[in-house]
Amino acid sequence: MILWGALLLGGCATVDLPPEPRVTRVAGGGPVLAEPAPLAPESESPVRPAEPTAGEAAPPPPAVISLRVPPSPTPVTPPLPALVAVVPPVAATPAPAPGPAREMTPAIPPAQPVVPARTNPAAAAPVPLEHWVALEPWAAAPGRAVIQRQGIGNPPAYLLAGTNGTLALEAGRLAARWNGVEFRLGFAPQMRGGHLCVHPVDARRHLEALLLGSPPAPKPNAVVVIDPGHGGADAGSRSAFDGGWEKDYTLDWARRVRDLLAARGWTALLTREGDTTANLTNRVAFAEQHQADLFLSLHFNSAAPNHAEAGLETYCLTPSGLPSTLTRGYRDDPGLNYPNNEFDRENLHYSLRLQRALLQVNGHADRGVRHARFLTVLQGQHRPAVLIEGGYLSNPAEAKRIADPNYRQKLAQAVVNGLTSPGLTTAGTAIPAKIN
Repeated sequence: MILWGALLLGGCATVDLPPEPRVTRVAGGGPVLAEPAPLAPESESPVRPAEPTAGEAAPPPPAVISLRVPPSPTPVTPPLPALVAVVPPVAATPAPAPGPAREMTPAIPPAQPVVPARTNPAAAAPVPLEHWVALEPWAAAPGRAVIQRQGIGNPPAYLLAGTNGTLALEAGRLAARWNGVEFRLGFAPQMRGGHLCVHPVDARRHLEALLLGSPPAPKPNAVVVIDPGHGGADAGSRSAFDGGWEKDYTLDWARRVRDLLAARGWTALLTREGDTTANLTNRVAFAEQHQADLFLSLHFNSAAPNHAEAGLETYCLTPSGLPSTLTRGYRDDPGLNYPNNEFDRENLHYSLRLQRALLQVNGHADRGVRHARFLTVLQGQHRPAVLIEGGYLSNPAEAKRIADPNYRQKLAQAVVNGLTSPGLTTAGTAIPAKIN
């Protein structure tokens, strides 16, 4: 991990962060959550509200608090004034539990229970804006990136070009772009003293991971566990086109991915081979039992009764210290660190690689790579793990395509391309004229 110096520039600084905790497994395990409902859009800006897309409800007004620079052994001259920072409202009561569990028959005995991570108060504590990372000095360090301001628009947009690709950021926006593919930051970048600043954990988990880290290379003869979402009594979402069920579409998609990977010499295993109910923790245990190199959960989305939402979303587990893009009513504790958080960098790279490949099939309807902390099938994985929402069954046009076996074959081929073609990691590195 790169240590942050005590650099001050234009009111932004980089500071040392406490080490991220490791999970200590305890006897008895933790609660088993039912398979969540299909992922649907929700308000997602933890710093300032983004404009809601069609069908999204406006988020509640954020709380406003006054933050001051903490005392320092070395006085800052002149002293920094008090800042007004916008933070998300905190629920006073625990979020409601999900609906009744629809999975009653375990597929296999759990190899080991999925236990909740322990809370690290340091990771959950807010970082004052003065301690965010200023992009110019961060990028100026040897071997990092060339930074360029994009146009003269307001809010300002910046592009960082490194050896792995290009990263586009804009002040006040959670949505960033890596080689043209959208992904969501934990906190929207903010202007401070004329400089664009990013949250320290975003700098470490996103900027460093993409611009400096080595992307995971395709592994010959890899073992991949493919998880067809839902199954049995849990049918998932229903198609607005023909009334088909998500559980059937995901199983067919997963079988096609398995066959294509097997033809390339990979070992591809399904968490369910037929229309059976599979407990979420058993899906995690299945990957552990077979020592999988990668876990991939396949789903289709729904925003019913809204028929307008469309596009592709890919999810990975939220890094410790950041808020989730999607919470769906679950309490989202940034201090939690799950076993799968050990693979945050790989999760991000695989998610972007798969998102890019699938966008070639779905007409580039890009809803971005997003983070969620409540997804049980990701939390306990001791390997890179990704969940794909391959389109909206509530959208009649997308549902019609999903119902077509030829389209599902294209989706399967795209998944295989994303896993086996390293060129997809750095494709499209040309500097864009403007962040969309």
